[in-house]
Amino acid sequence: MPSISSRPSVRRRRTSISEPSGSSRSRPKLSSVRAPSSVRDTSNSASISASSSSRYSGLRVRSFARQARGVATFGVLTVNTVFWFVPVMLLALLKLILPFTAVRRVLTRWLMWCAENWIAVNALTLRGSGSRNWRADGVDALDRHGWYFVLANHQTWVDIVVLQVALNRRIPLLKFFIKQQLIWFPLLGLGFWALDMPFMKRYSTSYLARHPEKKGADLEATRKACEKFRHTPTSVINFVE
Repeated sequence: MPSISSRPSVRRRRTSISEPSGSSRSRPKLSSVRAPSSVRDTSNSASISASSSSRYSGLRVRSFARQARGVATFGVLTVNTVFWFVPVMLLALLKLILPFTAVRRVLTRWLMWCAENWIAVNALTLRGSGSRNWRADGVDALDRHGWYFVLANHQTWVDIVVLQVALNRRIPLLKFFIKQQLIWFPLLGLGFWALDMPFMKRYSTSYLARHPEKKGADLEATRKACEKFRHTPTSVINFVE
């Protein structure tokens, strides 16, 4: 006897849907493509390296320019010093040999003229180097034919250069108190003497304790050194510290 099933048999058919061959639409992609990390890092490193190299090259150029300017400035200052040192020494020897007061006064003025020209060329060289801007206020009323006592702070070695540049030919040549021992320094001691720099003899506290009679002797020596300034306009500078 044939068997009868209560569930009808159903034939399943699989159908596939495809886009027409001429359609412009494409199937959406479910995954994205990323560039390899090595490629990205290489390009970034290359840009940083190029920027650093350019910056380093600029720093080297500026550093070389500063060094070249410094060497050129030092060279000009050296040549200027040697150039004026020769006539100063010759005039100083004449002043030492000739014992006539009137002649020595004339030679002193010539020596001061040489020193002022030396300072003027130094000032022009420093201004031309572009390293500093020089400005002096309140100097219009100064008289280069008068007598001055200049008080200044002494912080660095450039203080003397600054004072010379600011006051040159506005007041008489600046003269400094110099230790008595420096008069025996080769060549420079003779130049200091020829320019009428006042020499001082200082005594230590321990020396004065052993020789109390020397108290006030350094002040008296300073007064004698400054007596010659009565006849020649002079500017004496002292660093108060």
